[in-house]
Amino acid sequence: MTKWRTRKKTPELSIIVPIYKVEKYLDECIQSILGQTFTDLELILVDDGSPDACPQMCDAIAEQDSRVRVIHQKNGGLSAARNTGIEAARGNWLGFVDSDDFVAPDFYEKLYNAAVSANADCAVCSVQLIHEDGSRMDTPPQWKVYGGGYTGEDILKTITWQNNAPYLVAWNKLYRREVFRTLRYPVGRINEDVFVFAELFDTIKMVACVEQPLYFYRQRTGSIMQSKCTLRSLDEFWGMVECFDYFMAHGYKELLSAAEKRIFAKLTGVYYRLSAQEQHSDAMRQAMAVQKKAAKLLRQQGMLKKKAALRTMLFQNFPAIYGLRRKCLK
Repeated sequence: MTKWRTRKKTPELSIIVPIYKVEKYLDECIQSILGQTFTDLELILVDDGSPDACPQMCDAIAEQDSRVRVIHQKNGGLSAARNTGIEAARGNWLGFVDSDDFVAPDFYEKLYNAAVSANADCAVCSVQLIHEDGSRMDTPPQWKVYGGGYTGEDILKTITWQNNAPYLVAWNKLYRREVFRTLRYPVGRINEDVFVFAELFDTIKMVACVEQPLYFYRQRTGSIMQSKCTLRSLDEFWGMVECFDYFMAHGYKELLSAAEKRIFAKLTGVYYRLSAQEQHSDAMRQAMAVQKKAAKLLRQQGMLKKKAALRTMLFQNFPAIYGLRRKCLK
């Protein structure tokens, strides 16, 4: 069921907020968007079957501001909610905000101006980490972006080689609508951004970067991003496998070694925690077979370094010995 008031013209921006069990933080999030200095926007609130007061809160806010549209749907997860928002969006530009976060008053004005000035398909800003109560945390330097314009391929390489979080995540950005003409987030995944970044930045030609931390990312106990770390790492493993296949199919040979390295790191990171658990044993065997295949493909093309070949051989044939070696090197 969708509720909205008719608007006379197409908004320039469509901001999509997936919502599930965040009544404590929801109002702060929504008001930070409705209070933007850039006012030509629509706010799409996707209630993903939230069992708390969030659905009623969304409807009440929509009654007060004609820019707000509310979509209620059965719980399908973050990706399903984002995809619903993408389908409903009417703006020329799309943005995502997680419902327990908030943004600076000039967040979208600065991203929009940076993107238009650089004729970019995407704009991104630095991130400020905050505690559950909204107070600022010391934010590691890897959450900072450096001002200027970069090609989508530049960002693709940066993510693959360095795993830079502010480039990888969906929410501290503004995108031209055309970027999501066919691209959608994979439903049922924990680490959905890893699955799409290769195609996303292959589609994007230019990225405008704003150094200021204009997005406030809440570190919340039990949130999607903080819980189930082991399964999240396994999910990231499968995301990198898809990226490896994408690089192979689209001629990004210079990124294959970096992708294989991350595949191996994620696999070994979860193997010793999950392989002993019967419910995960089949998944571990499948994951090991996939990693072995990726290493073999690189070796056949002369792209697998000796050190990488040796660690793969040791892990695949003698995982217990590799595990002891891994512990000793920590």
